[in-house]
Amino acid sequence: MFKLYKSGHDFFEDNKSYLLDNILETQLIIKNTLNNNEVTTSNQYFIKVYTKDSFLLIICKKPYNLLLAGNKDLIKEGVKLLFDYNLHFPGILSTNELCNEFIKEYSALLGGTFKVKTKMQIMKHSNKIDDFTNNVTKLTLDNRKDLENIMIVFYEDALSKKLSTKELEEKAIQYIEGGVYGIFEDNKLVCIAARARTFINASSVSLVCTLREYRNIGYAKQIVKYITKEIHDENKIPTLFVDANNPISNKAYLDIGYNYFCDQVDYTYTQGNIKEAIFAGGCFWCMAKPYYEFDGVLNVSSGYACGNTICPTYEEVKTKTTGHLEVVKITYDENKISFKQLLDIYFDSIDPFDDGGQFIDRGQNYRTAILITDISQKEIIENKFIEIENIFKQKVAVQILEDAIFYKAEEHHQDYHLKNPLAYKAEYESSKREEKFKELKQKRS
Repeated sequence: MFKLYKSGHDFFEDNKSYLLDNILETQLIIKNTLNNNEVTTSNQYFIKVYTKDSFLLIICKKPYNLLLAGNKDLIKEGVKLLFDYNLHFPGILSTNELCNEFIKEYSALLGGTFKVKTKMQIMKHSNKIDDFTNNVTKLTLDNRKDLENIMIVFYEDALSKKLSTKELEEKAIQYIEGGVYGIFEDNKLVCIAARARTFINASSVSLVCTLREYRNIGYAKQIVKYITKEIHDENKIPTLFVDANNPISNKAYLDIGYNYFCDQVDYTYTQGNIKEAIFAGGCFWCMAKPYYEFDGVLNVSSGYACGNTICPTYEEVKTKTTGHLEVVKITYDENKISFKQLLDIYFDSIDPFDDGGQFIDRGQNYRTAILITDISQKEIIENKFIEIENIFKQKVAVQILEDAIFYKAEEHHQDYHLKNPLAYKAEYESSKREEKFKELKQKRS
């Protein structure tokens, strides 16, 4: 069983008890769900896969990575859901155990390449601090330039990244507004650390950096201890996200009283040769059939997209009040068949000049549209429009839409022409599609 939530807020409220009880592992999930807008696109979604005894949480909020928490035994079902609903992600971030299981299942189904970006450990501090130095200062906008100078060092050393002047200024202001602290030596800012990921009962220390010439003096330890005490005084749990391959700084945190709690691995994902295309062209029974005949087409699913409700039923969509289109999702091997070939099949299956539906099926839910699932598709589509308009001297009425969540239709709608050949034949003949195609073919020639 599964539940797809309409918003991050709904997801948080429904899973609040687990999220807060396990806040160290779920900090990023909480951050990406609070005050979140409604789900509208295929790279922003909130899902719970569950049985009577266990569950798995899956969330993705553009532009951030997919996050996982829960039972790894439900990963396979979760991956199948991502496939069925056309849900995408730039990478994944979770424990090593969940990531490994996810990568195994996703690679088997859709291929692609996962690459480790960072390996982290979450550390937590359990005991309140009594002894600390008071030479730590909370920075203000007056210290912004000094802060930017150390941030340049931090991004170079910790992330091997160089920020633009604008990015540096914006991030410095964000850190100051969120709470960033420093130690001065001879009126020079030499060490910084910031507050981050502050939630109901936890808060992290981040952006820990000392100018290179002032290292190994103990400044970082002093400033982290100061912020840790401040977090304890607010009755929150202090945490650190640290690089698992940086034993020197991690030893300093251990000396303060932090301990390793759990691992976090960050992977980037690059799509392979398995791709998806989504077309709307009237009744999805008739739209689906032509694609079964082509080598390289791996799966054809009928469903709904672009509406204002989640997980609609066929009967709801037929009322023409939900805003959904009937669509087909084509999963294909790009090494065997191209998107352009799929597009040609699509235009051979529709009346591209009808903006009120298709054939005898009238209304918004039967209108034509192409949902872009890959930015490279847009130019191919536009060129096809030009080709058709030059031939027929008419403007193409097909909409080009942003990629959307694909809601798979009920099972009896899948492979309809195979399960119900006589009913399909009657539907196709009554649609008058064949007569329209002959008319269009005559005009083309």
